[in-house]
Amino acid sequence: VYNRLQDPQIQPKRGSLDDLALQNQRSSEDFENDDDDNKDPAAAYSQVEDVWIVQQFIKALKNADINNGDLFPDAVNNLFNPPKYPLELDNEVDVDLIECLQLFFHGHNSAKHYNQTIHDLKMHHPEDDLLSFDQLKHTIWQLTGITPIINDMFPNSCLAYTGPLREWNSCHCCGQDCLDPVTGKA
Repeated sequence: VYNRLQDPQIQPKRGSLDDLALQNQRSSEDFENDDDDNKDPAAAYSQVEDVWIVQQFIKALKNADINNGDLFPDAVNNLFNPPKYPLELDNEVDVDLIECLQLFFHGHNSAKHYNQTIHDLKMHHPEDDLLSFDQLKHTIWQLTGITPIINDMFPNSCLAYTGPLREWNSCHCCGQDCLDPVTGKA
């Protein structure tokens, strides 16, 4: 059984809070046999669950790099090869795109609300070539190289399924199951 309090990958820096926690948790027997090669850095993990969660997020941030996150290969490529020119839209040629961008950036950025607004506009102006929410997100990605990182939330939006919470089956805050009992999905 995995004990999250004994992760051998954590090496606390001398004088850090983790190092102090490690020293405070050691028994008098540990001090009698003090040998640098035998120190257990896992002892620095708190047994208080909320503190343990924070420590796991800190560990993830310390170990984060471009290859171990939630970025798709295209997003990584965009980070290393950003656009080399300013984005310019023509007020006459790109009028429909500009209208969609204005709707999106002025608070209509939930998919349901945005798509309903586009539907209503098309009823009055069927000649307009207005983009759906998904089309607009893809266009924004093409124009800017910016891609979203999406993490599902626990049912009551208490927390996101990310970091040490990614594999949890129920919400730490409200206790509700993560999966919808009807669909079996998050």
